[in-house]
Amino acid sequence: MNSLSTPARGDRLRHAVSSRSGFTLIELLVVIAALTALIGLLLPAVQKVRDAAATLSRSENPELVKLAAELEPFAMECSNNLKQIGLALHSYDGREGTDEEVEAEAAEQVKGWLRSLCEIERRSADLMLACAAGHHLPEEREQAALRTAEAELRRIRSETDRVLRRALGELHLDRTQVCGAGTARSRQ
Repeated sequence: MNSLSTPARGDRLRHAVSSRSGFTLIELLVVIAALTALIGLLLPAVQKVRDAAATLSRSENPELVKLAAELEPFAMECSNNLKQIGLALHSYDGREGTDEEVEAEAAEQVKGWLRSLCEIERRSADLMLACAAGHHLPEEREQAALRTAEAELRRIRSETDRVLRRALGELHLDRTQVCGAGTARSRQ
């Protein structure tokens, strides 16, 4: 048989994988497992950001009070998003319908969760920069709160990025397909 006339087995597999439209159940389960691990890692970090925001809100410095006013809603929203993802993960097993319907619904829900993570990552990066700008402050308590907030925001951003990369790789998606073009630019 002439090897030039027939595509190699690997080429046929790559074509089959790239031409499918949905996700397999295994791909979705791997992503769901990664999201579950992320929730456990990030909730303590989010609580530390909230504590730092509470410390900064008692400051006499108006810039720090303004920063605290940005950190607190971010931490609340982040916590709420992670809890909603957790609740949705628990209800995932109880879905009814055909396998195709369940997979299609689950795929859309996973994309929504990934969009939430993109937003968490973007906002944590913005707030991290704002915290870094305040390190010159004279009061030790405020400096410590800023360092804590910055470190935890860095942790939130890096863990979110790690899980997003894994999930997007598992689902064979590009970051811009889920997060939009703005998030891809902010990572560079």
